[in-house]
Amino acid sequence: MRVALDFDGTITEHPEFFRVLSVALRASGSEVIVLTYRHPALRPVMVEQLAAWGIEYNRFQFARNQEDKAFWCETLSVDVFFEDTDACLMPVTSRTLVMKVRNAKNFDFTNRQWMATASSVKSDT
Repeated sequence: MRVALDFDGTITEHPEFFRVLSVALRASGSEVIVLTYRHPALRPVMVEQLAAWGIEYNRFQFARNQEDKAFWCETLSVDVFFEDTDACLMPVTSRTLVMKVRNAKNFDFTNRQWMATASSVKSDT
């Protein structure tokens, strides 16, 4: 199985969960990909942070923009993609199971509801 993990808003929000998940996935022979829309020059900082959290991975993949993550999910035959941003999830094909991670940027914890952008909601009118 190939599993892609977004960095910002996903791993950074729940590092303990993703440590446990990544260690278990790698131990079972699965591939873990850190799929991020950060600039590749920031890789050393990310490597250091992932090591501090104990998160295991096989490779990094840097996307050129949010929608580019769907391209990489298809190209790398990603089976499961953990991500927090609708713009990244919406173009992903049905071949890949998407797991949306909630955080303060996409979920209103006070009112207990998802926050949506106009591009992520279908209008009935």
